[in-house]
Amino acid sequence: MPGAVKISLLALMLTLCSAHFTGARLYTVGDLNADHKIDFKDLQIFSLQWLDPSGCFGSGCADLDGLNGIDMVDFALLAANWQDIRSHLVISEFMARNTNTLLDGNDETSDWLEIYNPTGR
Repeated sequence: MPGAVKISLLALMLTLCSAHFTGARLYTVGDLNADHKIDFKDLQIFSLQWLDPSGCFGSGCADLDGLNGIDMVDFALLAANWQDIRSHLVISEFMARNTNTLLDGNDETSDWLEIYNPTGR
C-alpha cells in the first residue's frame, strides 16, 4: 500500500476514533462563538440575535433547535450547557513523506503529526 494511502487512512481513523470515543460533536449546543465553552460571550451573541428581527447571522446561529426561530427553547438549551468547557485536541502540524526536512531523535526522516491540547484538560 503506498505511503500516501496509509497516511490518509491514518488521518481518517484518528478522526473517526476521536469522535466515537469522546462522543464529540464539533461544538457543544450553545457554543455560538466556537471557543469550546458556553459563557457570557455566547449569551451576548444569543441576546443580540434574539432581539434582532432578522434573526441569525454569522457562523453561530442562536436558533439552537432549528425550529421556530430563536425562542425560549433555544435559551433553555444554552442554559442547560452553561459554563460547559469541552476539551478538544488540535492536529497542529502534520509531516507526510518527510524525506529530508526534519530529523527525529534517531536522526531519521520519519513521518509525524503533532497533537496540541489548547485547554490543558
